[in-house]
Amino acid sequence: MVAEISTAAQLKELTTDASKLTVIDFTASWCPPCQAIKPVFEGLANDNANVNFVKVDLSEGTNELATMYSVTAMPTFIFLVGAEEVHRIRGANPAGLKSAIAQHAKPASSA
Repeated sequence: MVAEISTAAQLKELTTDASKLTVIDFTASWCPPCQAIKPVFEGLANDNANVNFVKVDLSEGTNELATMYSVTAMPTFIFLVGAEEVHRIRGANPAGLKSAIAQHAKPASSA
């Protein structure tokens, strides 16, 4: 599932586990590449229950998260482990998304 957030406080709640990967999709409804990558992002969210997937919709302009992460293009995907940025992808790049998730996600525990 992809959670929609708009504030730093909401993001902080999702990044309390220092070893868990969170992927933020900075997107906008009027952005064609954003809409093209949306089903890929949602599919990856369904396939990776051990990863937080969130989207920040910038259709109405920037917000505090876009400013905080210096997002200047859409789509931009920010990869956080805990609260630390470990990777960034600018543009709609399905293969890059899959690869970065595989690289940074901790496997789901079998316990």
